[in-house]
Amino acid sequence: MDSPDSTTDLPPPPKRVKKRPPTKKEKAETKEIRKKKVAEFVKLQKKKIDEKKTLEKKLKEKAEKQAWAYVQSKKRSGILSKEIEDVAGAAVVNEIARNHKVIFQPFPKQVAYLEAAEDHVLAGGGRGSGKSEAFFIEPLRYVSNPVFRGLFIRKNLKDLQDLIGRAIDKYKALIPSVQYKIKDQIFVFPSGATISFGHLDDEQAVEKYRGQEYAFIGIDEISQIPEYNWVSRLLGSLRCSDPNQKTYFRATTNWTGVGIDWVKEYFHVDTHPQGKTIVERSEVTLPDGAKKEVMLTKKWFNSTIFDNPKMANDTQYLAFLNSQPEYLKRAWLYGETTSVEGIAFPDFSKETHVIPNFEIPRSWKKFSGADYGYSDGAANIWIAVSPEGDHYVYREFVCNKKKDTGKHYTAKEFAQKALEIEQEAQEYVLRRIIDGSVWDKRGSNEPSLYDEMRQVGYIAMPADQTAGSRRAGKNKIHELLRIDPETKKPKLFVTDNCVNIIKMFYGLPLDSKNAEDVDTKHPLDCEYDALRYVLMSRPSGRPKLVGYNTPIIY
Repeated sequence: MDSPDSTTDLPPPPKRVKKRPPTKKEKAETKEIRKKKVAEFVKLQKKKIDEKKTLEKKLKEKAEKQAWAYVQSKKRSGILSKEIEDVAGAAVVNEIARNHKVIFQPFPKQVAYLEAAEDHVLAGGGRGSGKSEAFFIEPLRYVSNPVFRGLFIRKNLKDLQDLIGRAIDKYKALIPSVQYKIKDQIFVFPSGATISFGHLDDEQAVEKYRGQEYAFIGIDEISQIPEYNWVSRLLGSLRCSDPNQKTYFRATTNWTGVGIDWVKEYFHVDTHPQGKTIVERSEVTLPDGAKKEVMLTKKWFNSTIFDNPKMANDTQYLAFLNSQPEYLKRAWLYGETTSVEGIAFPDFSKETHVIPNFEIPRSWKKFSGADYGYSDGAANIWIAVSPEGDHYVYREFVCNKKKDTGKHYTAKEFAQKALEIEQEAQEYVLRRIIDGSVWDKRGSNEPSLYDEMRQVGYIAMPADQTAGSRRAGKNKIHELLRIDPETKKPKLFVTDNCVNIIKMFYGLPLDSKNAEDVDTKHPLDCEYDALRYVLMSRPSGRPKLVGYNTPIIY
């Protein structure tokens, strides 16, 4: 028996067969097969990638269309960019901007103005600040409402045409189907909504809008309008039959113009910071006698060319603004709210000429000047002259303005009131000067206005109204306002209780046809005339004093 270690019964190992190398033909066939497989694989992968891209594109287009429709619906509803980004996502909005031609993209100051929800909003600022662009884009958010009617106003027709031209460019680009009717100066939108353009060359022009209804009223360069009364009557048309349609008022200003004082007062520019909501509350008595509190909200903004990224680097325009007279440069370049363009007395400033009210020393000489009108305004002002020859306007009595709803004083009552003020102060008035027209006779037997004033003890001299007196009077005021190089101070001061005289200095414009005179039709002209009369009467002279509060005999 063989041992277990015997290997004689194991099969022989298989013979290793040496492989034949492939022929050239076989190699070529194998290469071709592999090439076809790779091509098929690449084609399949490319197809998958293309299908994926196509699907992504369709989904993206669908999302964009939905987002765009959502954006437009929210814009029509009054929701602006910030809220749209919060809901639709900033990335979607940016994607829309990349895939659509951007006609208007507001910068931060414009966004703040457009997002303001207050009833009345003022956009103030320098030139090139972008306020006008946002201004005429503002009402487009509501033009999908068929009952919406908007109105844009400029002071004069020439400037209005410029505003219309810019509106045509923007409106046509944003809404190509909008129609503009040249004859009527009105845009008609596909929904039937309209935006009209008009001007206020004079106070009577307001009558064109009586009885009309506008959901939006905007006044460009509102400070060119001399009186609030014009705008107040226009705003009587700010209403809409659709209770769901917001009604609101917007305005712009360069902080220049004859009406800048009332504009700043209306929007509380000097008392409230920009960008803050101002609430004016009042109480209305209902027909049944019940009381109802109502409120009006306001806000004002200020901006400069440096806030506008489109203009901030325009060196040529910056150089132009910088080359203007100092008072224009402050308003146009830096947006300062104390501009004096077109004002008769740009050399007057509160810092230099307005001082706190104080008790006038009894030894100082006192004078008064008056200009009387029953409907166009009446003013009596008092000045005191110090021993050094400085003139102090320290008191005023102004009445009979067109906007006054209270009592209007007759000439006799006006004189009596002036005397009562002097008697209450227990002061000597050395000379009174009044408009010479009060001496005019009213018929053969009727006494003059001065005769009636004299009956109550008001004795005065007629003002100098000879040829050239208006020019000389204005020149006299300029002389007194000028800073003396030796004393470093002017010769004319106004105490801060004389608010109407201060308004006159800041708001009285030059005559548009005669730069040597003021606008005689302006409501502040009576305060100016009263001041001019008394200063031209040589108050530094030595009139003869008859007695305590007693008229002077000449």
